[in-house]
Amino acid sequence: MDLSNKTLAFVLVVAIVISLGGTIISLNKLNQLGATGMLSDSDTGGANFTLTSDIIITFSPANISFGSGSIDGFDAETQYCNITTNATYGWNHTGDCLGSLTNTTPFGIRNDGNQKVSLTLNSSKNATQFIGGTDPVFKWMLYNNETGSCSGTLEDDDTWTVVNAGDVAAKEVCDVFEYETAKNTIAVDIMVAIPENADPGVHSVVLTAVGTA
Repeated sequence: MDLSNKTLAFVLVVAIVISLGGTIISLNKLNQLGATGMLSDSDTGGANFTLTSDIIITFSPANISFGSGSIDGFDAETQYCNITTNATYGWNHTGDCLGSLTNTTPFGIRNDGNQKVSLTLNSSKNATQFIGGTDPVFKWMLYNNETGSCSGTLEDDDTWTVVNAGDVAAKEVCDVFEYETAKNTIAVDIMVAIPENADPGVHSVVLTAVGTA
């Protein structure tokens, strides 16, 4: 049977439509099933830092000086030059001090670390070793130079205490010494009574503060 040109054209259009329909159906099925044969990879990244525990105890000032001079020995009894870093707490009696011997400013012990510590304080010498002569006096007194610096118990708080010597005499003066700015400084006042018969020369002592976490 012979087919006309119109019939052939119609059959061709139908074949193309069927072919496109099959392609669309195949693509839809692939989308539903997911593409296969594709490569992929993944990785992760991170960031970190480390904080160290630092214990830093600082004397400020590191040194204090009561000056230089002698003691007026005019009277028959032993005369003393009484000098201190805190004249408002007694012993402000410098009348027998000659030369530049005079009161001065206290030590400050500062916690410059990043954690709370207990603080001990000791002296390398006692009054006899430091000053000499007849009945010398060497005492210290502590107080919070900034409110709340010792948030626990502060020993020798506003009380003059005789200074003993040596490592065995190391004394815990604060059990909770804070480190935050504006409340991390304890003041240490010193009082000395120098008798007129103390030996001439340079007299010095070393105070050691130790912070322990």
